Amino acid sequence: MDKNCSSLKESLVALFATALDVTAFESGCIVTLPLKTVDDRYVDVFVEPVADSDFVYVHDGGKNTAELFTQGIHPTEGQEALLKGIARRYGVTFQNGRFQIACPNDAAIHAAVLTIGQCVVLAMVDVVSHEPKIEDESLPARVARTLRLWQPPYVEIERRVVVKGRTKYEHVFDFVSRSTVPTAKTVALKLLPPSVGTQWQIARLGFMGFDIKGQPAARWPLLTVLSRAEEWSTKSLEIVKGMSTDVILIPTDREERIEQLLPPKMTELTDAA
Repeated sequence: MDKNCSSLKESLVALFATALDVTAFESGCIVTLPLKTVDDRYVDVFVEPVADSDFVYVHDGGKNTAELFTQGIHPTEGQEALLKGIARRYGVTFQNGRFQIACPNDAAIHAAVLTIGQCVVLAMVDVVSHEPKIEDESLPARVARTLRLWQPPYVEIERRVVVKGRTKYEHVFDFVSRSTVPTAKTVALKLLPPSVGTQWQIARLGFMGFDIKGQPAARWPLLTVLSRAEEWSTKSLEIVKGMSTDVILIPTDREERIEQLLPPKMTELTDAA
C-alpha cells in the first residue's frame, strides 16, 4: 500500500505542477493556483514587492468582489462582515474589496499565497445560494436581458468569455456579442463597478488591453459600462473612455437606464463599417 500511496502522491504533485502557473505583470507576479471557485474560475493571487522594504504585498486583486458584483451579488454590510470574518480566521485582512496581507520576502510568501487562495474560494460560496429577485435585478442581469431582447439574427450572445493574453493571464469579458456574418462586428462588453477602486479597475482594463494585443479579441470594439457613475472622477472617466470604443454611464439606483442606452450602442458598434 505504501508504494501505491507514493505513486498517488507523485501523480498528484505532477498534476498540481501542471495546473500551477506564475506569470509576470507590470508590478509583480500573478500566481494561478490549481483551485477552482464555485463559479468555475481558477484562483489568481497577486504578489507585489513593497517599495524600499523586504516585504511583499499578497492579495486577490479585488477580482472576487468584482465577480460577485457581476453575478448580481452586491456588497452589503452583512456580506462585507462575512468576508472580513473569513479574513480574520486566516490571519489576513479584507479591505477595499481585497483579501490582502503583507509578509516578509522569504518562504512566508508561499503560505501567504495559499492563505489568500483559501479566502478566495470561501468568498465565492454565496454564488451557490444566490437567488436574484426581479424587483432588485442587478445591472449584469439587466444587461443580459437587454442583450437578448436586442439580439439580431446574425449575432450570438456569450457570457463570461475568457481570453488568454500574451502573459497567459486570463481576461474575462462580461459579455460578447459575436457576429456570425462578415459584414458585422463582434462586440465585447466590460462592466466596471467602482466597489474595488476606480484606479484598480483602470489598471486592470489597461493591462488587459496591453496583454491581448495580437489576439482576435483586441480587434473587437469594446463597450464599457460604468456603474455608480457619480463615483468616477473626471480624470478616471477620461482614461476609461480612452481605452474603450464607447462608454455607458449608469448612476446609482438607475440600473434601468441600461435598457434604453444599450440597444442603440450595440447596433452602432455591431454595424459599424
